[in-house]
Amino acid sequence: MENIPVVLIVDGKLSIEAFTCALGQIAAAEIDLTPFAGERVRIWLDADGQFSTDKRKDHYWQIAEVDVPAQTYRDIEGEPDSEGRATVQREAVPIDFANVEVLVWELPE
Repeated sequence: MENIPVVLIVDGKLSIEAFTCALGQIAAAEIDLTPFAGERVRIWLDADGQFSTDKRKDHYWQIAEVDVPAQTYRDIEGEPDSEGRATVQREAVPIDFANVEVLVWELPE
C-alpha cells in the first residue's frame, strides 16, 4: 500500500497535510515558497518530525521537491518628482504557481 503524504501549493505556500509514518504522527505544516523564487526546493522530514529545507544537513526522508518559478516585476508610474521628472516604482508580481508540479515521495515503511 502506498503511503504518500498530501502536498499541495496553496497561496504561494507548500501545504503538507498531517500524516503518520514510522516516526509517528507528523503535524501539518506550511512552507512559504516565495523566498525560493527561481530555485528548486526540496522538503525533508527530520528525525524529530519537523520539516526542513536545509540542504546542508542530514534528514530522515525527502518528502517533496518543487521548482519555484522566478520572481517577476512590473514598473508602476509614480508621481513626478520635485523637478517634474517621471518616477517609476518596481513592484513584485505574485509568483504564478498554477502549472507548477510538486513531486512527492512515498514514505518508508
